[in-house]
Amino acid sequence: MRSPRTSEGRNTSSRPDPGPHERAGPDRARMSQASKAAIPQRPFSRRQRQNPPAASRRRAGLLFTLPVLALVSTLLLVPIGQTVYYSFTNWDGFTSQWIGFSAYTRLFNNPEFVTVLENNAAMVLAIPVAIALPLGVAFLINTHVRGWRFFRSVFFLPTAVSSTRRAFFGACSITRASASSTRICCRTSTPRSSP
Repeated sequence: MRSPRTSEGRNTSSRPDPGPHERAGPDRARMSQASKAAIPQRPFSRRQRQNPPAASRRRAGLLFTLPVLALVSTLLLVPIGQTVYYSFTNWDGFTSQWIGFSAYTRLFNNPEFVTVLENNAAMVLAIPVAIALPLGVAFLINTHVRGWRFFRSVFFLPTAVSSTRRAFFGACSITRASASSTRICCRTSTPRSSP
């Protein structure tokens, strides 16, 4: 059922113009909503999708990255490749003789190198603990779990005590105004040599 329209195309009834799904009926509306996800959208062609400013910006970006890629490959990738190549040779700095894997077999048979590998493995395994422990401490400090005030006091007590102690002894050494502070400072400080 269509709404009456004037010759200019405006809606003259008080009811707004129904959408295409309402005109087709409620079953059609439900079916079209359910089938929207099921029907794959046709991909746009490359010509429709790409606008000229975006393509020129992409080309300019690639041109700007070329010097960086050349610099990285020259200063990083070439030395890495040379290191891998020279590790299979007997190189004295000027000439090289291909020896293959014999340097690596000698290296892995060295007990000091095996100890170094074990130490590195222990360090790598300690990294998760080194991250999780401070994260747990930060969680206990910043959340209000049971006993959080006590934990915060115990955690920050060494910091507060050491700064208080430094301030006290600094004040004693700079100003020796009262006799009691002078006695305390004299007892705790090193004896002075007389001229």
